[in-house]
Amino acid sequence: MIRRRAVLAIVLAISTIGIMANGSADTRMTADRLLKQLQGPQAARYASSLYDDPENWAYVSNEIASGDVHWLQVATSLKQYSDAGFSEDLDTDLAMALARRPKDVLTMLQHQSGPKRFEAKFVCAAPIPSPGKVWLKRYRARTIQALRNVRAPKLRSLRDYCLQTLRKIDLTLPADQYR
Repeated sequence: MIRRRAVLAIVLAISTIGIMANGSADTRMTADRLLKQLQGPQAARYASSLYDDPENWAYVSNEIASGDVHWLQVATSLKQYSDAGFSEDLDTDLAMALARRPKDVLTMLQHQSGPKRFEAKFVCAAPIPSPGKVWLKRYRARTIQALRNVRAPKLRSLRDYCLQTLRKIDLTLPADQYR
């Protein structure tokens, strides 16, 4: 799993550079287009084809990690067709989005439905194959600060749960335990 995530991170970095250079993926793949495909009769097959295409999956993963509400809807739809490995990838994407757009991620977690739901205990626990202790420490501090800024009363309980979960991350482990 860690090796697949490392490969995914490399593919993501390379594809992001390629996308910026020629704009190919972002002009053909939007959240709205993906949602339409994921609500159609061939949704499972379409989701599988996304997972099997490293360039497209890297693009989708990066967009979900942005925290944009439309891409969070894509994540919710994709979750219905994900296996264990891609469920972990989606949890990681949402953890990254939590640092950027905590209110939107918490709202999505609170209002999702269906047999395959995201669980806050996985999203809030920073399931990120980090480059080490320093990176994880910065991520945790940044995400805690972002969550503190969420003031919506309806999200308070979930926000507090995420804060508690993040604070429990053990940063005393040796650096190689965070990779």
